[in-house]
Amino acid sequence: MSSEKSIRKERKLSILQEELKSYKSFLKGARKAKFEQIQNESIELSVGDIVVMYGSIMTYGIVVDISETKSKIVFLTTNLLLSSQKALKLRINHLVNTVVVSPIDLSIPNEKIRLCAEKIGRIPENLLKKVLENHDVLKRIENGEVAQDLFGDMQPQTFGKTIQEYYNLERSRILESLDLDNQKNVVKIRFTDYFRKEEFVKQYASLLAAENVSTISGDGYILELDAENSALKIYFDDRYVGNLGEIELDGKVIYSGEIPNILEVSDIPPISLGLAKELVKFMKK
Repeated sequence: MSSEKSIRKERKLSILQEELKSYKSFLKGARKAKFEQIQNESIELSVGDIVVMYGSIMTYGIVVDISETKSKIVFLTTNLLLSSQKALKLRINHLVNTVVVSPIDLSIPNEKIRLCAEKIGRIPENLLKKVLENHDVLKRIENGEVAQDLFGDMQPQTFGKTIQEYYNLERSRILESLDLDNQKNVVKIRFTDYFRKEEFVKQYASLLAAENVSTISGDGYILELDAENSALKIYFDDRYVGNLGEIELDGKVIYSGEIPNILEVSDIPPISLGLAKELVKFMKK
């Protein structure tokens, strides 16, 4: 019986890996496509609205919060196979019937989202609450928080390598499609202004690994690692932007002052995303 379970598990993993391979192949030609502007005039959005943005892939989301300048969107994925089994499924009346909640959320400038998004529906308050609760669970799993297993032991939660890579790729695709790098408040620094590459590589030799463009969320920020362009980008949450703070990398203060939307560290060695998250530290003053 255990042998049959093992075979089924390996078969399922193989299917997931093939699906991810197919998705990555598609992204090679589609990654640079931006979301299209489909509105001549800005539309009004409300909390609970379901929206779609058109680009290389139709991208769905739910408006969960609105401020004077930005709208927070929890994104919904259309790939049911590569999504977590814990993700809440939703029925929508559009070109696809079923989408699932993801751990991906972004605060998008209103002038951008209101021109490139189309409202296709709305969910009631009780369902919105379930979406937010499920999104929070997925975020905690993605961040590796611990939970009790079947035996009562506390173990780190995980999506597994394949599903986590899919979420990383999706987050990166959405960021690029929104072209958020064009925001005014971007601070760029060089890794070599603070570290000697040779010493850094020697110190972390066993933990360094080249990766494709990938992202992971932290407490109030998103890390995006672009190994191809030797860059590490930190996208800060609205609650931090404009406040005074310090950002450390490997124990050294690399930025101090008003927190920008994006901090970009260029000329960085081929650091792994996991190591990058361990080495980055944000302190609000």
